[in-house]
Amino acid sequence: MAMSSTRLTLRARSGRRARATGRESFSHDLGKMNVRKLANSNWGADPKTLRTTALALSYSTAEYSSAVWARSCHAKKVDAELNNTCRIVTGQLRHTPLPLLYRTAGIAPLDIRRQTHGSTEKHKQETDLRHPLFDHSYPRARLKSRKSFKTVESVQPDQAASHRLELWNTWDNTTTKPSNPQKNNFRQEEKCREKIV
Repeated sequence: MAMSSTRLTLRARSGRRARATGRESFSHDLGKMNVRKLANSNWGADPKTLRTTALALSYSTAEYSSAVWARSCHAKKVDAELNNTCRIVTGQLRHTPLPLLYRTAGIAPLDIRRQTHGSTEKHKQETDLRHPLFDHSYPRARLKSRKSFKTVESVQPDQAASHRLELWNTWDNTTTKPSNPQKNNFRQEEKCREKIV
């Protein structure tokens, strides 16, 4: 009898907690939980399935309309959760540097993904007659600290993958330098990255 009352109490508490935390965190936890279940140590999916699941569940949800909020100071909170999802996919520890983590996963870093998404949205705004901001004249910038949507360069959607790859290669070269170039074969990684993108 005591066990059944304990189960009821825990279920009631977990139900209240799910309602109190809000819909956004619940849906994000659900996506992260699904990826974690697939990456189980007893049985698990292959890395390609884990990567596809992470991109479909976690990344797509977290990057929804990122062209609008990418330059916000709160974007780093989303970055931390997506870094954890990437660690689940690769099986890397928390001490692994982010450039190595994303290179291993074959997923472009978050800033680059958001920048490319913003560039394609800017192209849609400039070329699509049906877009609400088509032929919109922007007011003069009042605060220099604000990074407006109008400062983003335009990239055609069919060139977004090559643009993302170019930014990624630049990011890799500026963030880390290989300690032993003979040991790290970056040409194979570049070919792998091109196949994935």
